[in-house]
Amino acid sequence: MKKIIILIFVISLFSCKKEGEFVESKEVYTTFILVRHAESTGVGGNPVLSMAGKTRAENLKGLMKNKKMSAVFSTNYNRTKETAQPTATDKNLSVQIYNPFQLEEFVDSTLVNYNGKTVLVVGHSNTTPELANILKGDTAYSTFPETEYDNIFTVTVIEKGRVGVLEGKY
Repeated sequence: MKKIIILIFVISLFSCKKEGEFVESKEVYTTFILVRHAESTGVGGNPVLSMAGKTRAENLKGLMKNKKMSAVFSTNYNRTKETAQPTATDKNLSVQIYNPFQLEEFVDSTLVNYNGKTVLVVGHSNTTPELANILKGDTAYSTFPETEYDNIFTVTVIEKGRVGVLEGKY
């Protein structure tokens, strides 16, 4: 089913000019790659990544290796910043802090400031699916279980509510 949705999305990227002739759409697509922070130690009010979390952050960097990235965003917590940092360093970018309590504003400003580009956004078990919902304009995604750290959403956005979503694990 997901393959069919992706195929329909790809086909919709093209419009028919005249019978048998296709031209690429002129609409601009911004890509949001959304992940939850990697595994943390759980110690203290602002825990750092565990060894498993550090490994996952490195795996994320490897997964992003061949993607052209214009920005890396994180909430202002150790576990999210440490998840984002290997990718940011690899891309010669700084980790930019966003407010997880102002997700609508974050999406709006990112769509303006990074229009047509790709951004990585590291969040939490509740904010990552909420961001996907804001981008999609619906409520399809709910909070991740506390034991799940491997979800990744690639959301290709024309505007809020006009998106293609590819879900996966890493």
